[in-house]
Order: sequence, then C-alpha cells, then structure tokens
Amino acid sequence: VQEWFEDYEEAHPNHRHTTHLLSLYPYSQITLNKTPELAKAARKTIERRLAAKDWEDTEWSRANMICFYARLKDSENAYNSVKQLLGKLSRENMFTVSPAGIAGAGEDIFAFDGNTAGAAGIAEMLLQSHDNCIELLPCLPKEWKNGNFKGLCARGGIEIDASWKNSQIVNAVLKATAPIEFTLCLSNAKLYCWKLNKKTFIPKIKDDGLIYISMNKGDNLTIIIP
Repeated sequence: VQEWFEDYEEAHPNHRHTTHLLSLYPYSQITLNKTPELAKAARKTIERRLAAKDWEDTEWSRANMICFYARLKDSENAYNSVKQLLGKLSRENMFTVSPAGIAGAGEDIFAFDGNTAGAAGIAEMLLQSHDNCIELLPCLPKEWKNGNFKGLCARGGIEIDASWKNSQIVNAVLKATAPIEFTLCLSNAKLYCWKLNKKTFIPKIKDDGLIYISMNKGDNLTIIIP
C-alpha cells in the first residue's frame, strides 16, 4: 500500500507516520475477509516500516501497530507491540513518551496519544465491530487465554461484558443502547445458552456461521456456556 497516488521513492522509509493505512484502521476498507490481497499489502507496508533502519518508534506510532495488527488478527505481533508500548515507551506513571532523538527532540516527550491509542488497540484485540459485524476475541494472544472485560462498546449502540477461559468465551452480556441489527461472529454458537431479556432465545445462524441479531433499545442478550 503506497502513501501517494504516484509511486514515489520514499524519502524517509523509517518515518513514524502511516496515514496510508487509515483504510486498514480505523476504517475498514481493507479487511482480511473483503480484500485479502490488500490486507497482505498492508502487512507488507507495516513490515517495511518496522524493518527500516532507525524506524521512528514513538508512543503513538507503536500504538498504531497494535491497532493495525489487531485488524490483521495477528495476535503475536499485536501483543509484542503492547509490551513495547508498556516497556521502553512508557514511564513509571504509565505516561507514554516519544523518545529523545526522534524528530530532533532533545529529551523524552510525554505524549498522551500513546495512552489513548494503546487502549484503543487493546480494545480492538478483544472486540471488533465493523461492517455491521461484532466479533469477540478476534486477536487474543495466548498470554491472555483467561480473562474478562466490562463495558467495551461496539459500533451502533452495543455495550458488552465478556469473560473467557482457555481462549473461549464462557459468558457474555450484550446491552443495546439503541435499536440495532447486526451479525455476531462467535465460534461454536450452538454450544451456548442464549437468553434475550432473561427469556430463552434461539439465534438465527446464517450459512456462513454468522449469527443474526436484532435488538431494541434496553434489550439484554446473555450468552453463556451451560
């Protein structure tokens, strides 16, 4: 994926900016399912930047890598970027920094971008909601095989709590804050007990395995391993 319409030679192949990957994240013009060849090209772009000599590894450029790898569902590289963000690019107070020497900086510079973008990237590893489809644990690293989250929001007006063991969802609650129709990507859907507003609910599973869901404002959908 090139940065410009014309195929210019890159003047700074190690530059921290990756605006030409906006179509991968936060937008969804490039996805593994819809555009696999472009997804492969986006990965190549990322690899070239990271491999460039003296790549400008700042708090927000590293947080971007979490987001990009999450969309590519590369849990290992996403997790490695989380560790780097929380390691050399953070200080004891959890503030993220742009290291001295990058872009002419004489000393480390605190930049809040890494804190917010890093949190967004971690959320993207646990929950994705684009193209009207909600997917739970799309980029879960093996180091997080057991865990839970509360209050993550999906596009369209859904708030989700979820817990998992051995990398499989064991309990999830979806709360609708607005009327919404969407598909849910959840493996082994038939193993779960489904309840909508505490009443047994039989989900409609499409041929591609996605689950069609329709909810009204205020509805609560519970999914649990019996």
